[in-house]
Amino acid sequence: MNYSFKNGLTSLLFCIYFISYSPMSLAQKDVEKIHISSWVNTHEQSIKGKYIILDFWATWCGPCIKSLIETNALVKEYQNKVLFLAISEEEEKTVKEFLQRRTFNHSFVLDSLGTTFRSFNINSIPEAFFINPDGQIVWKGHSSDINNILINKFLNGELNLQRQTKNQKTTTDLKKQISNVDSKSNIRFKFDIYDTDTLSLKISMNQFIDNNISVLIRNATLERLITTLINKNSKYVTFTMPDSILKQRVGLVFESKKHTMLEAKDLIIRGIEKSFNLRIESKLINQNVYHFNLEQKDRLIKYSTIINAKNSSNTSQKGSSSGSAIINGKNTFVGIGLTLKDLSNSLSSFTNHNFFTDLVDENKYDFEIPIDSIDDIIYTLKTEYGIVLLSKNKEYEHFHISTK
Repeated sequence: MNYSFKNGLTSLLFCIYFISYSPMSLAQKDVEKIHISSWVNTHEQSIKGKYIILDFWATWCGPCIKSLIETNALVKEYQNKVLFLAISEEEEKTVKEFLQRRTFNHSFVLDSLGTTFRSFNINSIPEAFFINPDGQIVWKGHSSDINNILINKFLNGELNLQRQTKNQKTTTDLKKQISNVDSKSNIRFKFDIYDTDTLSLKISMNQFIDNNISVLIRNATLERLITTLINKNSKYVTFTMPDSILKQRVGLVFESKKHTMLEAKDLIIRGIEKSFNLRIESKLINQNVYHFNLEQKDRLIKYSTIINAKNSSNTSQKGSSSGSAIINGKNTFVGIGLTLKDLSNSLSSFTNHNFFTDLVDENKYDFEIPIDSIDDIIYTLKTEYGIVLLSKNKEYEHFHISTK
């Protein structure tokens, strides 16, 4: 999956897949740890003695929305055999407003006190659990991994959580470590080089906080790490080096108490150059860009502002996210709680085109935009959101990365 978030970093920072507990930490009757405060779109029913797929999600989580859309047909196909529970700890009003946007077959339930989230040690979403009629978890993983084959194995009793966990090696298997300490700058950072063959989990955890920077990245390709740090969009980057270097899995630990985010990124880039013997150069180039011109703000508000994240009383609603999913047979961009600037950045990341806006609007909106062609994007933005695209030229910084 490919996801884009604010400042081009949150694709690694937000809605991540992080396993932080062992199967033994859950009680034998795992179904008893599901606490439902209310049923949103279906009638209350007993959950014991059933095949249950428990999907942890939130309205602001782009990958969550993508998974819900893509599993919607599966829910209908197996509705007489499996109970699909989409559980959120948000306010009921927030979830109901979200469900006005489209029809889902899932049973949406709330965990208002966060009891179920804590019981299942949820550190990131989306995450799903398969619970058999005996009340035991037999599979856990990213919601986007759910498919017919997996569900049929679930119904046939072929899934086993302990076997699944045993077969999954984690990022403790390292080939080597490269450590750098810069006492003058009061920072430290370390790169871990992983043995790709031993990895079956994608694990990332990162935190960027201005004036107290702490960054932890696990199991990212060197290519992905570089493009994330220097620019949100890989189309502004040219690599001239073998895949054996680009595709190697790396981790990064960086800590600083005196630098801003931009300074920290520059320090990390210099550390990458030194540690991996690379040369990272940049120059300005002119490229065509589609400039946002908001002609009908009333249309934008009418069709996109379902959940205004800025004004929400629920602090979790202040997040923004975006992703893509197949909707009605079309590759569609789905943005949740995005400003117009966020939208232009995200569309640039999800397409082969460049978008830009200097519109000042801090309100956050929801978007669904087919992106198979620029014509689809232009038509949808204009007719549904009142945004007209004007073609212009703009200078962009293009990076060239090579081995020394």
